[in-house]
Amino acid sequence: DGQDTTDARDALDGALLPLGSFEHTSGHKGYCLSVAVESLCGPLSGANWGPFVPPFTLSLSPPKKSVGKGMGHFFSALEVESFIELDEFKKQMDHFREVLVQSLPRSSQLPVLVPGDPERLSKAQTRNNGVVIPEDTWQDVVSICADIGQDLPDSEIYTEA
Repeated sequence: DGQDTTDARDALDGALLPLGSFEHTSGHKGYCLSVAVESLCGPLSGANWGPFVPPFTLSLSPPKKSVGKGMGHFFSALEVESFIELDEFKKQMDHFREVLVQSLPRSSQLPVLVPGDPERLSKAQTRNNGVVIPEDTWQDVVSICADIGQDLPDSEIYTEA
């Protein structure tokens, strides 16, 4: 039913084992997957990695040590037709998505999402309600504008409470 359990009999009816959990549930696979991604984004691109990656926000101090330059990214492109006919791949991916979103959700209030769904939902909300700026972000904008002597736009600004 999508709920947590500590009863092994419930798990025998079907369970999704998380990556990055305990070793006896193959948690090492999640660890290895994250190490693979980090090695592509960090050392391969000449960027900082792990604890040396600079913070995402201005309010956090950067690490004292640097092992590369900035924050790295990795991009890869595959020629799908080297593996499978393009139309067949598209058909399989449509079916894959359909099976995923029809999975029993953990909560009836939270549907199963696939990559891109949160962004599509956010885009629709933004079109209907405008851009929401968190209060702490807005205060950063106000502070930066004051520091550089830039006036704020003469418009009504709504921030998230």
